[in-house]
Amino acid sequence: MNSAKQRFRLVFSWTLVLAVQSMCVHSLVATPFNQNVSETLWYGELDAGPRMFRFLLTVGVDEASKTNAKLLSIDEGGIEFVLNDTSMTEMEFSFQLKATKAAYSGRFNAASDSFEGQWTQAGTKFPLNLRKVDVAPKDLAQEIWLGTIQAGLQKLVMQFRIYADDSGKRIAFIDSVSQKAGGFKADVSIEGNKLTLNAAALGAKFVGEKDTAGTELNGKWTQGVPLDLKMKRVEAVADSKSAEANRPQTPKGPFPYESKEVTFKNVPAGIELAGTLSYPKSSKPMAVAILISGSGPQDRDETLLDHKPFAVLADYLNRNGIAVLRYDDRGVNKSTGSFDKATTADFASDVEAAIDFLRTQSEIDPQQIGLIGHSEGGLIAPSVAAKRSEVAWIVLMAGPGVNGAEVLFSQGQLIVTANGGDSKALRTQKTVQEVAFNQVKELSPGAAISSIVEACAEKILAEIAKAGDAPEGEELVEFKKTIFEATRAALATVNTPWMRYFLTYEPGPALEKTQCPVLAINGEKDLQVDPKLNLAKIEAALKAGGNRDFKVQELSGLNHLFQNCSTGSPTEYASIEETLSTQFLEAVGSWLKARVR
Repeated sequence: MNSAKQRFRLVFSWTLVLAVQSMCVHSLVATPFNQNVSETLWYGELDAGPRMFRFLLTVGVDEASKTNAKLLSIDEGGIEFVLNDTSMTEMEFSFQLKATKAAYSGRFNAASDSFEGQWTQAGTKFPLNLRKVDVAPKDLAQEIWLGTIQAGLQKLVMQFRIYADDSGKRIAFIDSVSQKAGGFKADVSIEGNKLTLNAAALGAKFVGEKDTAGTELNGKWTQGVPLDLKMKRVEAVADSKSAEANRPQTPKGPFPYESKEVTFKNVPAGIELAGTLSYPKSSKPMAVAILISGSGPQDRDETLLDHKPFAVLADYLNRNGIAVLRYDDRGVNKSTGSFDKATTADFASDVEAAIDFLRTQSEIDPQQIGLIGHSEGGLIAPSVAAKRSEVAWIVLMAGPGVNGAEVLFSQGQLIVTANGGDSKALRTQKTVQEVAFNQVKELSPGAAISSIVEACAEKILAEIAKAGDAPEGEELVEFKKTIFEATRAALATVNTPWMRYFLTYEPGPALEKTQCPVLAINGEKDLQVDPKLNLAKIEAALKAGGNRDFKVQELSGLNHLFQNCSTGSPTEYASIEETLSTQFLEAVGSWLKARVR
């Protein structure tokens, strides 16, 4: 599950306000769930501190007596995930969600008529009890409010759910319906017709006034910048699962080109990768582009928030005479192998396997194999081109020109600023990152972080207090909780093989060795890979290596996904209908036209 602000993976964006981690990952493609002979429903609520997640599990046994289960995450837009290694007996229930490194184990308690156990993810354990139900439980919110925030080009549907416990104490949950991220806890204050919600985990506050009929709520949503927010009282919670996003650029057939499903092997790694090879109708061998995805488990379309940028890019290239190979990352969808254990170097070896495969295909000209890498893919492309002389050209879409640590420091500062953070927020952001980086360096790879979270959080709090940036009074209590959650999330994220490699990998040497034509292209408003920092470094490295055919280009008004945007903040990604701007597509197309036969 992702926070309302952490809806992207192409380069890991890590800021304090984004530090509440997800229980699941939205953009993965779920595999089909086997038809069961008999099924039971189980419901549970996972309290992750700043957020409350509601799960509905369907468990069944197929004709081969195999137990299967799927998990519906209610507070993530009703996304469903097929669970792995499911086992259910009268006394025990366990499963794994391998794609997110999560697991559950519980024992049946007859007194409560439920399985009582723990959900484990990123080195942290959360209590989770699952009770059998006949149907999905009805939401018992006393008040449900729905409204829309308009901020520049983005429009976000927001929902407030207000409940009262047995003692009458109120608690609210805030849901970003458009972003399919909900369950954020908020303190409630009601004085007459005035309603105040304070969500510490989001750094957000809403203050509004009810009308005399109690059906409308007019106020301000403040999360850095105050925005008008008008809410209407509704009878039922919004169904974000059924609210399909409008993605007009997603290709729809019939297509004027050929397409086929393919598989190819990375023999040294012992894995098989699955993808799609699409190509213009032609009797002659043609140029081909291998699309290389950004960080995180990606399918062949690089699906994110209902956007399919690689499908859009492939369609454009195919219509302009260039074949395309795009494939699922190892361990994702139909590709085998383990994603979690891989580093950027491992993903580069998958690209080399793709090159070897294409050289055997009759439709492809083996002298015209090019690479297009997005974000982390922009690290991979030059590392492969530096080794493989048959790479004809490369396009770096928002590719880093500095090491991962510098990328993350820059990224954190830019996103905090875009979200309205002041100088204190910027210093706090940097402190969390620096302390976490240094603490993890002292851990052996894969070691449990549970033993150092508290000490690390205390060190961060001490540094913040020393700088005079810690709040006082009641705000300090909530601030400490936020820092603890941020620290735990940061340590868990850094302490992985991929991140350890990414933090220290220097792209300069590979860029200096790259002699084929290079297009390095970024959006002006990219907050994840700062164009000012990274394009300059890429250009300097290419010049130092004597490359005579390269172009460095910054496109105005575009973000990390190459969408036209207002601020460039990742919070906009979901609400922008455009997947890839025509400005970007034409820039790549015109550059390739001059270099592809």
